[in-house]
Amino acid sequence: MSDYKKLFLVFSIFLAFGINAGVVEDEKGCKTKLIQMLIPDWPNANYQGYSIVSFNIDIDGGISKSKIKESKCAIARDENGAIIFETCPFFKKVSFAASKYLKYKKPINKEGLPCSIQNHRYKYNFSLYNIEVKDSDFLLREEYEAMMYDSEKSK
Repeated sequence: MSDYKKLFLVFSIFLAFGINAGVVEDEKGCKTKLIQMLIPDWPNANYQGYSIVSFNIDIDGGISKSKIKESKCAIARDENGAIIFETCPFFKKVSFAASKYLKYKKPINKEGLPCSIQNHRYKYNFSLYNIEVKDSDFLLREEYEAMMYDSEKSK
């Protein structure tokens, strides 16, 4: 592995990614916050979409029992403009690998005692054209190409 790749990997591991970061609290009042994540590699596919990883957040802030719950590709829009998703395998491997680097503050309950959170879900978005995907509203390839064409035409 080249020194550049090693440096990038180390930097990525300690990068706190703000889109999905935030306070996590379960129904029993056990609370924590994401403090470290690794942005997953792009899968060897030309698709956009998301994956959801489920895991336990242990009392030390580490995670255990990771499982991929869902992996979906954005394929089109329906007549109301909402994205249509189909199950696809492309994001599973890279999401699972990246989830191993998630780290949380040590969870505490309302009394300030250590606790753990079971079956927390974390969503990884994979977007080719829009860095900050909100509410799974991806910019589709055809929309991006039309936008670029209109931009070039107006010059």
